[in-house]
Amino acid sequence: MSSLVDRLAAGPPRIRRMTCSVGELLKTLTPAEREAFTAALDQDSGWTNPQLEDLIEETKQVSINYSTIGRHRRRGCSCDRVR
Repeated sequence: MSSLVDRLAAGPPRIRRMTCSVGELLKTLTPAEREAFTAALDQDSGWTNPQLEDLIEETKQVSINYSTIGRHRRRGCSCDRVR
C-alpha cells in the first residue's frame, strides 16, 4: 500500500471521459445517416430538440432526451472534452 505522499506525488489519475448519448449514437450510424443527422443537429436546420428526440426514438429505437440533444448542439456536453 502506498502512502498518501506517494500517491499525491504521482499526480491525479487520468479521467477517461466518454462521449454523450448523442456522440455514442453518431458512432453507430452509417456514414449517410451520420451526415444527415449531423446536418440536422445544426442550429439552423429547423429541427427542434424534441423533434430530433422523437425521430431518433422512432427510427433507431434509442431514447435520447431532448435536453441532451440541446447540450450537444451547444457543445456543452462531454464530447468536446474527450481526449
